[in-house]
Amino acid sequence: KGLLVDYLIRDNKTNASKVVSPNAITNGNIPKDAKESKLEYTLLKQVQNDDKAYAIFDIHLLTGRHHQIRVQMANANLPLLGDRKYGSEKSNSLSNELNVKNVALCAYKLEFTHPTSKKKMEFKIKPEGKIFEQFLPELS
Repeated sequence: KGLLVDYLIRDNKTNASKVVSPNAITNGNIPKDAKESKLEYTLLKQVQNDDKAYAIFDIHLLTGRHHQIRVQMANANLPLLGDRKYGSEKSNSLSNELNVKNVALCAYKLEFTHPTSKKKMEFKIKPEGKIFEQFLPELS
């Protein structure tokens, strides 16, 4: 389990976001267009094959920023499989090996309190894609 708190800057020209360096934050030099970004993550299951490992996480967004999950997880050395934009050389290689062609990210559960009835609303789907199959028991 963990909490990631970063400041993100969006670059509209490249349609990418990046994390503000910790030194800039420590020195109080946070760019005015940087936005605080928070997410909580929980490791559900890890798969180890020889020297390669990959895992599935449950992620709870506390803020909603451009490419937030992808950027923050990559910055924490936990890049998403299939993420060519923010992935590392190692994760891109593993994505190729596992034949993961799209970002392995799925909103499998949405939960909120209805604004007028105050009733808890919950919606779930089964993630599609071969990479998710081995993790389905953890997502129920």
